[in-house]
Amino acid sequence: MTTGTPFDAGRWYSAAQVQETLSLSRATVERLGTSGAVRAIKIGSSVRYCGADLNAQCQALGPGAIQQTSTSVRGDAA
Repeated sequence: MTTGTPFDAGRWYSAAQVQETLSLSRATVERLGTSGAVRAIKIGSSVRYCGADLNAQCQALGPGAIQQTSTSVRGDAA
C-alpha cells in the first residue's frame, strides 16, 4: 500500500473495505459517495465505491497522506 494507489482501479469496494484501508469513519466514506467525490453505486442494501475514484482522492491528498495511513495500519506509527 505504499505505492500511492491502494485500490485496484477496476474494482468497487464496500464501505468497510474503504474504512479499513484508509482508516476513515463510515460517515466519512459515505460522505465521499454522497458528495460525488467518489462514484458510489447501491446494490440492494450495500453501497460500493469506485477504486479509481478512491485512488484519485488519495492522490489529491499527496503521498504523505498515503504513507501515514499505510504506516498506522501496520502499527508502526509513533
